[in-house]
Amino acid sequence: MKIIKPLILGSVLTLSSGIASQVNAGTGGWCTVVNARTPLNIRIAPGAENPIIGTLKNGSPVTQDYITYYDSKGRTWKYISQPSSSIEGYVRAKYLKCKD
Repeated sequence: MKIIKPLILGSVLTLSSGIASQVNAGTGGWCTVVNARTPLNIRIAPGAENPIIGTLKNGSPVTQDYITYYDSKGRTWKYISQPSSSIEGYVRAKYLKCKD
């Protein structure tokens, strides 16, 4: 399954999982993982039903793109990458503290 990164802000995407996600412009930039009680799952697409491709611990630095994704339950997700690895994917936005 290929990860889809949008090129147009503010559009609606249909991911390969078949779930339509609303996308909106956001702040983007450097973030830190916070308040995760267990390692934070990185998923191949927005939504808890999608496969896990990695995990992050509290305090892990990541970069996020400028898009907020919404899963079918209305939860917010961010597309992130971690500077120290080649893993890229989606995490719940509520576990990221980002610099403005």
